[in-house]
Amino acid sequence: MIVYENPWFHVVKEGDFYIIEENTKGEGAVVLPVVGDKLLLLEMRRPSQNMELTLEIPRGFGGAGEDAGTCARRELREETGYDLPLEAFQPIGHVRANTGILRSRVAVFAVQIAPDMVRLPPDDEAESMRLVSLSDLPALIADGQIEDGFTLSALMLYQAFRR
Repeated sequence: MIVYENPWFHVVKEGDFYIIEENTKGEGAVVLPVVGDKLLLLEMRRPSQNMELTLEIPRGFGGAGEDAGTCARRELREETGYDLPLEAFQPIGHVRANTGILRSRVAVFAVQIAPDMVRLPPDDEAESMRLVSLSDLPALIADGQIEDGFTLSALMLYQAFRR
């Protein structure tokens, strides 16, 4: 039984449990953009995080009838300005962000971007973008500068996939 609904999600009560289901007609995606030997991170201010600055990779809800790869391509283009062909997006796994309350399963993609690639103007969702050396990531994670679950999961999948 749906106990709450808004344009983005609804809450279903199943027995004693409340489960959040996204109101999307397509598959969502997360994109790990690697530019040369650096990771492109977005500096975001999210209301759910008291507008604190977070470092994240591009991600988003799928549109109606949109498959995960097409969603990944669109999200990368919108949030970073990089417009790559669908074939450039390599699927590396899936993430279930919070199995206790969220029903969603989100596809994760890695994409290699040439350092000299020209990009279009991005949307204004991100406050700014930051290129971080892949070798500096462990220190940023240990310092608590990267805490976003999608980003951390995607990094682990990327590391496992590269082996």
